[in-house]
Amino acid sequence: HRSRIRYEARTGKRPVLRLRPGNAGWVDQLKQAENLGARIEVF
Repeated sequence: HRSRIRYEARTGKRPVLRLRPGNAGWVDQLKQAENLGARIEVF
């Protein structure tokens, strides 16, 4: 079961991670995003 993470790669910018707190495994996604150095958007 893969985490559903959507990355938007733009030139010269870090990937953007969009999280919906409350979804199953969102904390794990947050930790993964930190490891990747992604910018995090919570909505």
